[in-house]
Order: sequence, then C-alpha cells, then structure tokens
Amino acid sequence: MSRKKPQKKLFFSKTFDFLEHYLPEQVLKSRNTVETYRDALTVFRQYVTGTLHLSMRSFGFEDCTHDFLWSYMEFLHKNGNAETTCNNRLAAIRAYLWYVADGDISLQSVALTASHVPFLKAPKLTRELISEDDLKALLSAPADTKIGRRDQMILILLYDSAIRVSELLSLDVSSVNLDAEIPYLRIYGKGDKERIVAITDTTVGHIKNYLKAYHPARDPDLPFIYTVIKGRKDRMSVGNVERIKKNMHLRYGLNIPIFRNTAIRIWFVGLVQQICIRMELNWSLYLGYLAMLQRRQPVFMRFLQWK
Repeated sequence: MSRKKPQKKLFFSKTFDFLEHYLPEQVLKSRNTVETYRDALTVFRQYVTGTLHLSMRSFGFEDCTHDFLWSYMEFLHKNGNAETTCNNRLAAIRAYLWYVADGDISLQSVALTASHVPFLKAPKLTRELISEDDLKALLSAPADTKIGRRDQMILILLYDSAIRVSELLSLDVSSVNLDAEIPYLRIYGKGDKERIVAITDTTVGHIKNYLKAYHPARDPDLPFIYTVIKGRKDRMSVGNVERIKKNMHLRYGLNIPIFRNTAIRIWFVGLVQQICIRMELNWSLYLGYLAMLQRRQPVFMRFLQWK
C-alpha cells in the first residue's frame, strides 16, 4: 500500500494572517509599518512569479533556501535598489518566516537558514543639515495671512519638536498642553506608542497666537491643524503638507527630513550642553560627547525614539 506524499507547505499561504492579524493586532505595528511588510512580500512574490516564472501554487517554504534568498538580494541590488532597501526587503522575509515557524516547528530550519543570509554592507551617510541663515529664512517664509500663519505653525512645530508629519497631523487641541510647568505635546507615534515632547517658550507663544486665530473656542476634540471644506473642519491631509514641502524645496532646496534632522541635532547638542553644565564637566568632555554622537548615529536615533 503506497503512502500519500506529504502536502507541500506553500510559501505565501500565511501572508494574510501575518499582515492582517499578527502585525497590527499582536505586535501592534503601525499601519505604515504593516504596509512596508506588505510591499516587501509583494516585491518578493513578483520576483518569484514574474522573474523566475514559478507558480505561487508550487513555491513552498522548502524552496526558500539560503542561495535562493542571496540570489534575490543580488537581483534587487543589480536593479537599482539601495543596500538599505535590499536589507529591509530581506528583514521582512525573515520576520515572516519566523512568524510561520513559531506555529510550525518543521519550518524552524527554514527561518534559521534565512537568518544566516547576510545583509548588504550599506555606506554610512552624513545627514544633511540646514544652515542657520536658511533656517531663519525658512521659518519666516510663509505669508502674513491666516493660512500663512498656519503654515508657519506647521514649520515651527516640525522644527521645535522634531516630530514626524504624520504625528503632527494626528494632534488634537487636547494634545497641546501649555499650562504644565514644562509645556508639551502628547504624541502618538509608530505603533500607537504615546510619548511626551517638550516645547520651548517661544513656540508656546506662537501656539497661543495660532489658537486665537484657529481655535477660539478651544474645542479639545478638534484637529489641531485643520482645513475647512464645505464649512467643515477636517484634519489636514498629508497632501496639503506636501504642498508646503514643495514650496520649501523650490525656494531653498530643502525637504522635511533635512528639516527634522537639523532640529534633532540642535536639540541633542543642547541636551549634551546641559548635561555637561549640571555635571560640571569641562569643555573637552563636551567635545568628546559630540564626537561620540557623530560615531554612534544608530544609538543616537534609538535615543530619540524615547524622546
């Protein structure tokens, strides 16, 4: 009597559970993060079916070998993808395989094999910063109108708090706390993680003027930054901020990431200065801390996630 062949475990058979349940519900990844994983798995599927002409109905986990993944990385790189992009694509596949392996012990070896595929060595990039003169011109660029003052408020908050555009647009009036001993914004960032971001007294003054113009009733549930469409106040879209970014780029050749990098760097340098003053450290140690900042950018960025 002949034994039945064990059914092949298809590689893409668990993508729905991974993207729709595991990432958003169990590990609480943000919508943007889930979309990044979705894009990575979509690109891999296109490589399997479109480039190699393999069928999704026959491509199994056992086919995802070390050599297969390395060939995929080479393909991505040769087709113009940056090293960091290639590494992110591989990281997404690894995460997916570990998720599947957690529910099926027989696939642990596949996940382990994928984890041994090396990342490409990415060149260290020096983050661009804005000069002080350009920064002053930038913050004073919006017109002296109601809409211009709103646009200026957007630029000031992005600079002073170093928050992301998506975080800025998610702010409600209740998210802005000006009466605390140290005024702050309550931010919900990646993965809906809450954090507190302090703001300067100068920014508090700008916010008070903005509230008088845009929120005289101080309704706590209204979006802090909004547009009016057919008499209704709605949260501003990312596209509207893109318009401001485009104007910035046309006038100064600058963009929001460079803007945020400058804000983060100035904030961190100021923090190091305060630490040295409070600990009565000398100038040479201060310069040493800044040198460490230049060398250890990843550590610096992880620190900023806490901020």
